[in-house]
Amino acid sequence: MRLSVITPERTVVDAEVTEVTAPGEVGQLGVLPDHIPFLGNLEPGEVRYKAVDGTGALLISGGLIEVHDDRITILAGDALRPDQVDVEAARRDLDQARVRRESLDPYGDSHAAALVEERWADLRVRAAAPAPRA
Repeated sequence: MRLSVITPERTVVDAEVTEVTAPGEVGQLGVLPDHIPFLGNLEPGEVRYKAVDGTGALLISGGLIEVHDDRITILAGDALRPDQVDVEAARRDLDQARVRRESLDPYGDSHAAALVEERWADLRVRAAAPAPRA
């Protein structure tokens, strides 16, 4: 299968893979070879994949996924590897997103967009945080 992860700025991943897991609207979406054609929305979260040369993971801000003829295309607003996260910028973004969301009508479209921004910032902060010691 071919996985392409594309943002408005660049192609982040273009690789042969054997398995992909992505954050769907109602839970994790798994894609294996010969998957039925599919088009859906993705939430902010982690995309994991198994490639011929190992495994990979990306954080995405949400977007769309299309599966067709053993091609998986993810169009994301933003995508980066966990090691590319600027944790200080992500913390600032998280604080700003929380303040913004709390100031909006919880039933309005702007609130929903602010919630997605908050989830994206929170995901980046959590991904960049050091793992707790056992």
